[in-house]
Amino acid sequence: MAHRNCKHCEQLNGIQMIHSPDRISKYLRLVYTIIMLSTAVGIMVTCFNTTASAQDVIVKLGDEQIIAAISVDSSAQNTADKQWQQDFKNDLRHAMNLTGIFKLLSQAQLLPNLKEEGFDKTDFDAWHASAAQALIKARIRPVGGQYSFEFKLYDVADTREIAVGYRTMTLSSKRYRDAINAFINAVVGYYTGTPGFLGSRILVVQKLSRSRPSRVASMGIDGTGLSRITSDKSIAMLPAWGPNDGVLLTSYRAGKPDVWLAAGGKMKNISRWNTKY
Repeated sequence: MAHRNCKHCEQLNGIQMIHSPDRISKYLRLVYTIIMLSTAVGIMVTCFNTTASAQDVIVKLGDEQIIAAISVDSSAQNTADKQWQQDFKNDLRHAMNLTGIFKLLSQAQLLPNLKEEGFDKTDFDAWHASAAQALIKARIRPVGGQYSFEFKLYDVADTREIAVGYRTMTLSSKRYRDAINAFINAVVGYYTGTPGFLGSRILVVQKLSRSRPSRVASMGIDGTGLSRITSDKSIAMLPAWGPNDGVLLTSYRAGKPDVWLAAGGKMKNISRWNTKY
């Protein structure tokens, strides 16, 4: 996978990854290792289904523990709304893990009364007794044909809400990730001094089978929104972000490893090589 201004490469599960410092804070160097080891260190998800809400619990590794309670509006009764709101919960959890600085707390570590606490009230003593140092809550509510996405961050020890610069967003259900990314990036900025990287796009090299050539694609850093950049039968590799959101890559489509610029749906050979190998 490639970030802008690619500098370092490695191989992971057949996908080439290229890292870059652009909008990525220092802890990103450990993100992929943490993701791959998450099962080994016992990261777990706990969901509570109540009449008023559904909650996930998230704890930050290290000194600060972040617990996120996700409250889903009970008015969503049809199957479609229930499905995407469950996806919202899962993707919020995934976004927290993807930052590399969060871990999940098990249900057993929570006091029973917290399961039905809801969005508008906060029992700081109970959260503190559950080992939380900070608390994140989220709520989804229908607004006309769209939905409002509310988030709050609390300092449990100081029993206060922390302003991180996020404002409630009203979006279609298909765009809920925009709200998650905006809030989690702000929370990461609060705790680390550097805004998070969620919502960024990365470049990947795909090798779908031994008989098919590698190709270049882009996708969100959370693994969503895959979009192919090359689709011909020639080998494509070593992508890097180019000028005007174009992509520089090495392709054998002219019979030799030339450098090409993919931009605006077109490919342009910009290599100076003029000799076939």
